Amino acid sequence: MTKLKVGAMELIDHGITGSQYFQGCGTAFTQYDHVATGCGDNFAEALNDAVDMMASYGIPNGLPLSIERDGQSYVNSDAYDSFDCANVLDRICQLNNLNPKNLPEKPSAMTTMLEANGYDENAVFEEDEPDRKDYNSDEEWDDAVSEFQNRESEWEESREELLEELSEGNDSYYYVSIRWCKADESVVENGLCPGCGENLLDGPDDELNAGDQCENCLWTI
Repeated sequence: MTKLKVGAMELIDHGITGSQYFQGCGTAFTQYDHVATGCGDNFAEALNDAVDMMASYGIPNGLPLSIERDGQSYVNSDAYDSFDCANVLDRICQLNNLNPKNLPEKPSAMTTMLEANGYDENAVFEEDEPDRKDYNSDEEWDDAVSEFQNRESEWEESREELLEELSEGNDSYYYVSIRWCKADESVVENGLCPGCGENLLDGPDDELNAGDQCENCLWTI
């Protein structure tokens, strides 16, 4: 598969939403031709997933889409060209003032869902353990401690059951999309960046090559 250069691109932060309500992300009425959407528990997971999706994205190159072998039909991987995404994460982060080594992990889709359902992950059992001085005998105190421990155990079990129930039914995720278009090597001829319109040529003798970037918007030829 040929590695295509990534030209102009943008990041769309959809935030947290239920999977049944997320309407997806397209390229209609934009300058972009391709889109990849990632999801996860938070922004960092979703962005990395979107970059992974983008790296596995392929576009037909005119070759047969399937091949026959021993009477079976197989997808022809040579019929697709993929994009070179080696520096996509760094470019996205630079364009959006993000640190690629410290991407936001909050808010969390799971935590937000739990809080919406009344679950406090920091909640503690609020009863105080029985104090010996409040009881007339060791036997009474032992009974009180045993009852206290039973109530605490039941409280913890009920929280674990609620957490398991909510987690199994969770369909909320953080969504992030990347829209992009293929780098246009015809820019080498006119020197104007399709991303922002800047003149990429520093002088009459300057030349552009595939892979060069616009310093203003990081659009890549």
